[in-house]
Amino acid sequence: MISVKPAETYPHILTFDGEVLEIFSRNRDACQRIHIGHIRGIQLDTDPRGNYKLVIRWAGDALPDFQVDAAQHDKTGELVAAVQKALATFKF
Repeated sequence: MISVKPAETYPHILTFDGEVLEIFSRNRDACQRIHIGHIRGIQLDTDPRGNYKLVIRWAGDALPDFQVDAAQHDKTGELVAAVQKALATFKF
């Protein structure tokens, strides 16, 4: 299980257990569980100002991009790599 809090100034905590990506927030209605079969892509990117962001695309409603602090870049990259590896091998 990988857990990361991408940015100290935002309430999101993300976890991945190899099959389900969970997004936790202070607002319970904003929390989500996304099965790997519904994830279309995940990547660590930069915005036009050079700030890191986590981009998740899935079969449901659009998710916001998640700001990533430089101190959490490597840990967030581990989460991205784990999800990408699972995407590459997942089959029902």
